Amino acid sequence: MSVIKFNSNSSWQSAFTFDHVNCLIICRGPIRMETMKVLKELGANFGILLSDKDSIVYPKTLAPELRVISNRRKQVHHVQDYIGATNEERLKSIEQIINICKKHSYTHLFAGYGFM
Repeated sequence: MSVIKFNSNSSWQSAFTFDHVNCLIICRGPIRMETMKVLKELGANFGILLSDKDSIVYPKTLAPELRVISNRRKQVHHVQDYIGATNEERLKSIEQIINICKKHSYTHLFAGYGFM
């Protein structure tokens, strides 16, 4: 994956840079992997949520996207679940995600369609 290069002398091209973006990706599987690829190509920073389902339910597997993350401590945030079964659990999950965003200075969220 190579980063898209912008001409820094062009004010028009400079308006499209993504180096200021720090995005938290909230989805899993191929959609998460594709989002990581696109953000990396754009030169944006990103982090992901890793739920218990991703990391504990299937302990002998490793999500392929984890293999390409350069700084796990900074980029991977463990949560019990993305959503929750009840309204109370959903509100708690949303609050946890917001706190992760604040703590790690995320400027953007990418929520896959399953999260929405």
